[in-house]
Amino acid sequence: MKKNTLVTWAVCLSVWLGWVAGPAAEPNLTRPGHIPDPHGYWTGDPFAPGSVASTPAPAAAVEARARRQQQAKTALDSDAPKHILFGDMHVHSTYSTDAFRWTLPMMKGARGAFPPADACDYARYIAQLDFYWITDHAEAYTPRHWQDSVEAIRQCSAVAGDTDNPDLVAFVGWEWTQMGATAEDHYGHHNVFFRDIEPGTLPARPIGAAGRAVSALRDNFGSLPPAVQDTDPANRSYYEAFERFAEEMGSIPPCESGKHVRELPLDCLETAADPAGLFAKLEEWGFDTIVVPHGSAWGIYTPPGSSWDYQLTERLHDPDKLRLIEVYSGHGNSENYRSFRPRVRDADGRWTCPRPQANYLPRCWQAG
Repeated sequence: MKKNTLVTWAVCLSVWLGWVAGPAAEPNLTRPGHIPDPHGYWTGDPFAPGSVASTPAPAAAVEARARRQQQAKTALDSDAPKHILFGDMHVHSTYSTDAFRWTLPMMKGARGAFPPADACDYARYIAQLDFYWITDHAEAYTPRHWQDSVEAIRQCSAVAGDTDNPDLVAFVGWEWTQMGATAEDHYGHHNVFFRDIEPGTLPARPIGAAGRAVSALRDNFGSLPPAVQDTDPANRSYYEAFERFAEEMGSIPPCESGKHVRELPLDCLETAADPAGLFAKLEEWGFDTIVVPHGSAWGIYTPPGSSWDYQLTERLHDPDKLRLIEVYSGHGNSENYRSFRPRVRDADGRWTCPRPQANYLPRCWQAG
C-alpha cells in the first residue's frame, strides 16, 4: 500500500472516531471522545442473560388484538376457519456479534445490550405479536449463550397463560449465515425454525455456515481496535465485555467432521458448508424443522451473478424443510423484480458488461 493511501486511511479513521464519539461532556473525563451515559444504558454486564417479565399481556389487550384480526379477515371477505396471526420470524438479540457491535457506546444512538429475554418482553408488550422466533447467528453462538436463548424462550412461554389460548407463542431457531466467494457457491442466509421448545426437542448446539461467515462474525466483527477503549474510558467495561465475548467464541473448537450430530460434544462449533449439509444434519437430529432462506441476492456479501439456479437442485434443495421464503426485511424486499444484472455472459460464456437500459446504468458501463 502506498504511503499516501495509508495517510488517507489514517485521516478518515480519525474523522470517523471523532464523529461517532463526540466531544467530552464531563469535566473529570476530558479525553476526546468520551460518551456520556446519563440513562445508564451501558452499565452492568451486557451479556447477562436477563429474565422475562412475569406478567402476561392484559387480557383486554389480547382480546382487542383478536378483534382487529377478525375485522381484517372480514374485510378480506374470507370465511376460512383459519385465523390471521402476526409475528416476527427473524429476531436478533445482542447475542449476535454484529447486533451487539452496533450497541457499543462508540456507535451512538444505540441503547445497550438486549439479550433474548428482552426480545420476549418487546414482542409481548411493545410489538404485541402473536408469535416470534429468536434467530441469532449460529456462527456467533457459544454453548452458554445457546442455552440462555433456549431458557429465555421457555420463560417467555411460561408467562403466556392458557396453553390453548396464549397471549404470545415463542419459538427457538437460529440463522445459518452462509456467504460464498462466487455465485456458484453462494446460497445466502437461511433461518432454521423448530416447532417445539421442551427438553429433548431441540439440538444441543446450533449449526453455523462454514467458511467466510465464521470468519466475519467471529474474527472481523468479534474484535475491536485497542484504541477504542482509550477513546471512551468511562465505558471501558462495556468494550471489555465485548472482548471477553470474542475470546469465548474463539475458545470453542470446531466439531469433528464426519460424526453423527448426537455423538459430538456440546462445546464445539458445528458447521455445514452448503444447504445439503445443513439438511443432512437436521435430519440426524430428527426434529420438526422448517428452513427459510433470505437475502440471497442483496448485501455486500452477495457475489455478482448470484441466482437461485445454483441451489434449487436435487442435491441442495429439500422440499419438505424449505417451504417458505422471506420476501421482506429491513434489508430489502425480494418482491421487487429487477430486470437487470450487473454483469452477463456473452455467447462464448465470458462475463461482459450489459448495455444500459432505460431504468438502469450498469456500474461497469458508468466506469468506462
